[in-house]
Amino acid sequence: MPEFICPQCETLFQIPPSAVLSANFCSRTCYENSRKITKQCSHCGSIMGMRRRDLHIRLLRSKSGKLFCSDSCQKEWLKTIPKKGKPRKERLCLTCGISFHSSHPRAYCSTDCARSALSSKRRGPHNPNWVEKIIVACESCGKKFESYRTKPKRFCSRDCWANSWKITPENRAKMLKALHARPTKPEQLLSEIILRYAFPFQYVGDGSFLIGKLNPDFISTNENKKIIEFFGDFWHSEDSVLNGNYRTENKRREYLMERGYDLLIIRENDFQDTRELIDKISAFSTN
Repeated sequence: MPEFICPQCETLFQIPPSAVLSANFCSRTCYENSRKITKQCSHCGSIMGMRRRDLHIRLLRSKSGKLFCSDSCQKEWLKTIPKKGKPRKERLCLTCGISFHSSHPRAYCSTDCARSALSSKRRGPHNPNWVEKIIVACESCGKKFESYRTKPKRFCSRDCWANSWKITPENRAKMLKALHARPTKPEQLLSEIILRYAFPFQYVGDGSFLIGKLNPDFISTNENKKIIEFFGDFWHSEDSVLNGNYRTENKRREYLMERGYDLLIIRENDFQDTRELIDKISAFSTN
């Protein structure tokens, strides 16, 4: 077999006749080493070999245009470069009194010291938004407490606020008036019938009159304690899904009878025969 000398390691090697034209190196390692470029580390000066493609990539990634054999060499070289900017001066913290170095004119060594200093300056009359407190009385218990003048509190505690929402006759009347309750269309038709035939009843379903915890629709204007209630088919029908309202009608009647009131219930289907409805109201008002 023919013998050749490797141009990389200068060793004698043999190759078969079929590979004489293609084989120039004794091994793959010698072939790769022949394509490498030797460069010197910018920090330690050691020689390193790399391919042309790797050299091009590392030069593109390097902002300084320097080549290093390792990351540690690059970090050590960066320490030797003087930093740009203003020189760092020794300063004294106005809050804790500890000395620190800074290139900018800072008055505090940390954000905690800055927050504590600013919070102390913004408390009480030092705050530009500070408002003097006033003495107010709690609407529930009558206890006097301090509150801001801009938006004074009505109650001294959450318990007093909760007690104020307990349903009492006075609170229920206020709640009904706040809802701006108006008569429905059937109630308006019933009011027109009462006015046309001069029946002694008046509409009070807007919360203007309460019997305990109940607010009736119509109440007699004379000495007779009689009440007329209108029940719609949707809310008070026996076949309705909301039949809980239908079951409470008897309780409503018993509640009013215990207080000496007589109750007449007019349902929505009673308006189909107006003459019978008028006779029904007339009989109830005269009895």
